[in-house]
Amino acid sequence: MQSRNIAFESQIVELRNQLSRRLEATGCLGEAASVLAEIPLESGQRTYAVTFKMDIYLRIAEYYLKLQQISDAETYVNRASLLQPECEDQNLLLRYKTAYAHLLDHKHRFLEAGQRYAELSIRFPWMDEAERVSFLERALAAALLASAGHQRTRLLATLYKDERCQAFEAYPILEKMYMGRLIKRCSLSTLGPLLEKFYPHLLHPPPAAGATVSAGSKPPNTSNHSVQELLERAVVEHNMLAASLIYNNISLANLGDLLEITATEAEAVASQMISEDRLMGQIDQIDGAIHFKVPTSGEDPVLASWSGQINSLCTSVNRIVEGIEAAHPDWVHDQLSARMAVDPIL
Repeated sequence: MQSRNIAFESQIVELRNQLSRRLEATGCLGEAASVLAEIPLESGQRTYAVTFKMDIYLRIAEYYLKLQQISDAETYVNRASLLQPECEDQNLLLRYKTAYAHLLDHKHRFLEAGQRYAELSIRFPWMDEAERVSFLERALAAALLASAGHQRTRLLATLYKDERCQAFEAYPILEKMYMGRLIKRCSLSTLGPLLEKFYPHLLHPPPAAGATVSAGSKPPNTSNHSVQELLERAVVEHNMLAASLIYNNISLANLGDLLEITATEAEAVASQMISEDRLMGQIDQIDGAIHFKVPTSGEDPVLASWSGQINSLCTSVNRIVEGIEAAHPDWVHDQLSARMAVDPIL
């Protein structure tokens, strides 16, 4: 049977291609993806064009993204990425970049997704203006959910300076975030339509396998809690940065009131942001206060963040080396001796 498959590989590939489109038309996306996945693009007897292989990989990835099977989708997006440098078809490149941005979105890597949506809104000059605006609005939605920090500030600046964003309902929130103003939780309700439009998988995820809902009862509203947590986290972190622009120091209790969370939660958020170089400051646990630091004049906060991360990396490497020296002194001595024999300058 295998020999017959090899003999009729061309016809089988075409049949699978056509069958997958029929299955797609009937809504059987999982079956369509499985049918396409059986095409031996890399292991078959034929050599397929880059455009054909990339189209098949992207179709499979797009099916899995619609089904929210993110792990499977990532596999085929990665396969398509290997073909991207050889592909000159602009439509395929658009589909690849779109699928990759959607993948980042589903993995809650909102900052990276927003950056790619913003790129898509200006990248392809032949694209319809409505599509460009849609990508721009998706970039805005992703930016609002992204963790606060220097990179998100740059993305917010890009969006704020784009006049097309002024037509979006979420523009007032964008303006407050860009300007570093405090945002109240009650104002988050205005983001409902935006999330409903671009993040229905967060608001209305499919029920878990085997889950049942009794008659007359409501399904658990875990999705709304999930999206609410994402929004509140993003706003709390934004307000933390906004507070650092207003105060030189503030008690954790007052900071909690300002952020509409408890003092303990405020300390935890500040500690995490400081450790990740997204906030400059020190926490005084004895006095129960936080002291914010302002970058010196002319200092680029992004470069300062990179410098801090490099210092942290070097410190970590040094600790590893010291640990190796302590655990295996003879081996380290032998390695240094061998190195000295090759390069006496050391």
